[in-house]
Amino acid sequence: MAETDEKDLYWTVANEIANAGFLLVAAGAGFSADSGLPVYKDIANVEAYNKLGMDYADLCQPHVIEDPGLFYGFWGKCFNDYKSTEPHEGYKILQKWRNELFGPTNPHSAQVRELMHSIWEEDKKVGTGHDPDELPHAFMVYTSNVDGHFRRFFTSYEVIEIHGSTDFWQCSKSDCQTQAWKLPEDFRFDVLLDTMRCDGVPATPHTQNAY
Repeated sequence: MAETDEKDLYWTVANEIANAGFLLVAAGAGFSADSGLPVYKDIANVEAYNKLGMDYADLCQPHVIEDPGLFYGFWGKCFNDYKSTEPHEGYKILQKWRNELFGPTNPHSAQVRELMHSIWEEDKKVGTGHDPDELPHAFMVYTSNVDGHFRRFFTSYEVIEIHGSTDFWQCSKSDCQTQAWKLPEDFRFDVLLDTMRCDGVPATPHTQNAY
């Protein structure tokens, strides 16, 4: 593509975004990779897992929790890395677009908020409502990333994490609460990097028992 054609394409895209009534950002592992985080195929490409003959898909199987040291070692290392990594500049750029183009002044903002408020009212019936002041205007993020980085820049209503997030955990036992809960911001897993195992596990906020 010629340089002039490429510039014209950039201007065309910029103009479309500037005049859009709503912006939906769809982001996958590549967006996280720009912050220096590994993509899925590389997360488990370490010596400890290679010795076990396990890859990322193997480590994501539910039965892995039957070996708590392995389970918490893998997800704990992911959690630690996500928390210690600074999100790249792209998040701030999207945040600027949201604030300047897709906030309260956007002509479609009121319609979106009315729709989301009706969903929020329905959620309240089952006890999962959120603060209505956090309702989105004309901007949403739809992501498969589990690092929680988008929620550092946008409200929980503006971000849909289709694979969940390592920030939120749920008890696997039948004798404790079933509602997901968020790990404290200063929590870190004690992972032994040579074995990728972790013997210390977080406690549920209600039972204070390791799950």
